Amino acid sequence: MIMKAAAALRSLCALVLGLGSLALLPSSASATGSVTQLEIGNGQLLAKGAALTAPVTYTCEGGYGTLFLQVRQRVQGGGLVVGSGQWDTEFGAVVLPACSGSPQTVTVTIRPDTGSVSAFKAGVALAFLTFTACDDPSFTGCTFVQKEVEFRLGNR
Repeated sequence: MIMKAAAALRSLCALVLGLGSLALLPSSASATGSVTQLEIGNGQLLAKGAALTAPVTYTCEGGYGTLFLQVRQRVQGGGLVVGSGQWDTEFGAVVLPACSGSPQTVTVTIRPDTGSVSAFKAGVALAFLTFTACDDPSFTGCTFVQKEVEFRLGNR
């Protein structure tokens, strides 16, 4: 009886491990959305650092794109200002052109998040960019690119 239970347990473990390894295989549906370029230009401070704008150039293929941008900057006294902004082709208030395979530039507005210790200042900041290109609005066939880069903030 114990031998049969042990054999059944081994079979169950083998089945679970086998099914688990199937989850690691790529799906038969391939992602056609792709991002081949993602760059940020120099930012411009607005209202004495209450916000900033930054041009982001991207090239993507597929149907839809979403851009998320977070900016962090160390300010005098050791504080950290963090802000974020987002653009997308379908779901936000502003619609980007669809992913066409040609370079496109959009201007993203970043506002300090609640709890930031200060306004943005002229100087160097760190940008975290995430661009997702998807086959359709249901977020299938998606690929994404993440990039971390220093960029300059200046006054208008």
